[in-house]
Amino acid sequence: MTCVLRQPLEEHEVFATDLWRVIVNLNQNKLGKLMVCLMRHDEDICAPTDAELLELWNVIRKTKGILDSLFRPDRYNYSFLMNLDSHVHCTLFPATRPPAYLWAPTFMTPTISPRTD
Repeated sequence: MTCVLRQPLEEHEVFATDLWRVIVNLNQNKLGKLMVCLMRHDEDICAPTDAELLELWNVIRKTKGILDSLFRPDRYNYSFLMNLDSHVHCTLFPATRPPAYLWAPTFMTPTISPRTD
């Protein structure tokens, strides 16, 4: 079976290094959700080499910079969930604070969309 995270469609790729690829998560329930995928196939998050792990942090920092410039999220959530895609990858979830309610008016944080959870 072909690993969709190892060989994504070209239009889903944000950028890539020799060791990691950043792609758009097709499930955009959180606007800007991206996945950082290991270039070589492995299913164990404990298996990346020291060089791969060091590069992962650099790629995450660069990815956060891209998302900060586009969406200005308040914070990020990260997960290594491999329930659907058995391939080492980290999902970045841009997160925003819920709206602040002061009596009648609603004041939103400067984001593209409010949180829905």
